[in-house]
Amino acid sequence: MWLFLEPSNLRHKLRVGLVVTLILSIAGPFGTYEALGLWARLLYWSIAIFGCALLFEVAIDLAIFVFLKTRPISQQIIAGAAVASIPASAVVAGLAAVFRQGMPAADWPWLFCCVFLVGTIMSFLNFHPAFAALRPRRRDASAFLDRLPDALGETLDSLSMNDHYVEAVTAKGSVMIHLRFKDALEELSGYPGLQIHRSHWVALDASERIEGKGRSLRVHTRAGRTLPLSTTYRQDVLAAQERGWTP
Repeated sequence: MWLFLEPSNLRHKLRVGLVVTLILSIAGPFGTYEALGLWARLLYWSIAIFGCALLFEVAIDLAIFVFLKTRPISQQIIAGAAVASIPASAVVAGLAAVFRQGMPAADWPWLFCCVFLVGTIMSFLNFHPAFAALRPRRRDASAFLDRLPDALGETLDSLSMNDHYVEAVTAKGSVMIHLRFKDALEELSGYPGLQIHRSHWVALDASERIEGKGRSLRVHTRAGRTLPLSTTYRQDVLAAQERGWTP
């Protein structure tokens, strides 16, 4: 829990927050363009975005790890964003009272909708595994990634052992690489993923859900693959699922 305090996550979230702050400072919504100069708008939206971001982080972390941990990650994000939008809207309304002449009560429902929309977009960028590729990747994952053809990119979906070859699947296709499965996993030690079977590995940002009962569990990936989850690796994989497929 509180994964946003990890350095790599903080850097990623800081970049997202700065981009959103810059866009809102230039666009000047809710009358800030007419009422405030550029530097005042930068201060106004910096406080609003980063203050509200903390509320969204806490609410979505609680949804992921406590209240909705068995639900899909998208539902966790939306539910957490809806709850966080209530105090976040109050923060924005308070800033309007300090920097300007306040905000009419008739505008509060519209304010809530806008805060919810912006907060949900930022939360998906920060939490959803689909955007994990935007985050820094440790260099020791490059050895295996260098083996992939340029046309396949570097966003891994899964690996599977096939005799003396490893089938590497990305978002753009697959390729057979002459390499021991064990060596492939060693080269990918820095890439966020998990071995789920003696012959299969999945990237965390490509893992969508686990289905099945008892000993017959299977992991579904974004590329459409359905791979068996063996008892040996079950606890690690289920724990990753509860974290929302985060490292």
